[in-house]
Amino acid sequence: MSIWRTRMILPLMAIAVFVISLAPQTHANPDLSIAQATTSAKMPRVRADFPVPADKAQLFYVQRSMNSNTVVYAAQFDGQGMLKSRAPVRAYWRRFNTTSEVKSLKWFEDAFAYGVKARRTQDSTYKVRFQAIPELAVELRQTAPFQAALWAQVEDRELRLNYAYLDLDESGMIPRVTALRLFGTDPTSGLAHAYIITVSGGDFRK
Repeated sequence: MSIWRTRMILPLMAIAVFVISLAPQTHANPDLSIAQATTSAKMPRVRADFPVPADKAQLFYVQRSMNSNTVVYAAQFDGQGMLKSRAPVRAYWRRFNTTSEVKSLKWFEDAFAYGVKARRTQDSTYKVRFQAIPELAVELRQTAPFQAALWAQVEDRELRLNYAYLDLDESGMIPRVTALRLFGTDPTSGLAHAYIITVSGGDFRK
């Protein structure tokens, strides 16, 4: 094998190993475990020292115990204020740990970790699936021109989603998610609810 081919193949092999390590490591039929943690009048913050994003058309955001860098999920509208049918949700980084600038997800982050997919239904809502936790049923609904929100049925309660927090174990080479804390508001009572979500038989790698 030529030196040139060796130099090309080795980096590709390294990338492939890295991507495989990022993929969710779960059983074929993992069990989703949801436990309610708290109920409060005000939306709790796991890390009060972390900045809270307030971007245009923001739907949801994800914080992590690793650092304050945050993944923001924002709605995308056309010129008439209607959700774009092909790509109604965009995910990107807010690099709060450095300059607070907006950064696109890298392709492997989008494919295996923080990416999101949306499919339009017959009643003009969207079924949304987060790559990190596809077992959670989430729905995107438009409430007015240039306005939309994410909703999830969590146990017997429908919540308008606000944010999630990932507890990470950083003891290994690749951070491992040990639990996902989900925060949302019950529109009936106005109360904020927090849930801890885990998947038995595996873990999520970010």
